[in-house]
Amino acid sequence: MLKYFIMTFGCQMNKHDSEIIETQLIENNYQRVEKPEKAEIIILNTCAVREHSSQKAISIMGSFLKIKKRQNNLFPICILAGCVAQAEKSELLKSLPELDIIIGPQDIYNFSQILNEFLQTKNLLIHCSEDFYYPYEKYYLKRKYQSKFQAFISIMNGCNNFCSYCIVPYTRGREHSRKSEDILNEINYLLEKGYKEITLLGQNVNSYGKDLENEISFSDLLNRIDKFNFDFWLRFITSHPKDISIDLINSYSSFKRVVNHLHLPLQSGSDKILKLMNRKYTRENYKEIIYKLREIKPDINITTDLIVGFPDENEDDFRKTIELVNEIKFDFAFVFKYSDRKGTASVSYKNKVPQNIIEERHNILLNEILKLSYESNKKMLGKIVKVLAEKVSPKDKNYLSGRTSENKVVIFKGAENLVGKFCRVKIREAKSYTLWGDLVE
Repeated sequence: MLKYFIMTFGCQMNKHDSEIIETQLIENNYQRVEKPEKAEIIILNTCAVREHSSQKAISIMGSFLKIKKRQNNLFPICILAGCVAQAEKSELLKSLPELDIIIGPQDIYNFSQILNEFLQTKNLLIHCSEDFYYPYEKYYLKRKYQSKFQAFISIMNGCNNFCSYCIVPYTRGREHSRKSEDILNEINYLLEKGYKEITLLGQNVNSYGKDLENEISFSDLLNRIDKFNFDFWLRFITSHPKDISIDLINSYSSFKRVVNHLHLPLQSGSDKILKLMNRKYTRENYKEIIYKLREIKPDINITTDLIVGFPDENEDDFRKTIELVNEIKFDFAFVFKYSDRKGTASVSYKNKVPQNIIEERHNILLNEILKLSYESNKKMLGKIVKVLAEKVSPKDKNYLSGRTSENKVVIFKGAENLVGKFCRVKIREAKSYTLWGDLVE
């Protein structure tokens, strides 16, 4: 029985893909270990959305390959999977010549066959198909979900948007949706097993179904899932502003299971920068979406992604981002520093912003976001909220960490047997990143 170690580096879609890999390994009687030094097979499943992510993944795999060099043996078999593999392919061998298998996101569904081929031939294998066909239904009834109460469900893969800074269309292909019937069957299967939170995944969930004939829209899919008669929360990521429909916005007035939270990447408050990014909406388009949402559901929490230092971003562009952030009053935002990503259009853009200015703008914007987040969290003080307990706090085993429907992190004192259950917690303290509360019996 060979032992394997797997590390997932990246987004929820990468975690979903790692579950597909693990399902095949367990099905073939491989045993998981928690330390790479104890494994005959080492797998690093990677994200390539930013150049920094790729470099970090290569560095981590380099440390794994040192184990191989020390042992001077076939084992451990070192496998680099995911988006970095798809983006770099054989180029990876320049920095990681001892790699055994390079495998892209669409080929992980044949992971066990590829591994068996290597065990027989002992030859380097590169499987990075370009057809981008994802046989979702092959594994869901036997898939090894990493959690017993939270599940990530891929409803589509790929992207048609070609934002100028993004590598996703090149590493995951064009949009490819699953049939709604299969999605509904998988979710019903999980809810019957007692799952409490389902997260729908896609590079652009709002355009779900547009590539299939006679398929329902994303808002229709949400409404059907929302009618399942179980106590659970439904989340989804990631949304693109240009594809949010009025039907989806109006549905927030009647949702019972869909959480009180929407993550909607803005990226910039400048129309000039949005055009250079190829985002296909303006700041006014974005504001209109938010105003309509808050008219339908005034207390909805809105979070976003922002990029600072995009090529040709001047002080006026940055000021417009700050102004829009404060006008919308996001509940939280992830702020990223622009860096060139090989293979994307923005690499060739001129007027690159100096790194010291990027750092300065990042700090200014992050401080604004933390102020808004603190103001948003203060509104929760004294309220009794429903929290899904997710894990024991790593700092104190007497405390649990969980999230509200609004996706706010809550720390509270509680026993480990509450993990995976909904709890009622009264909020007594608010900080920028977290809320603190007391369990209500």
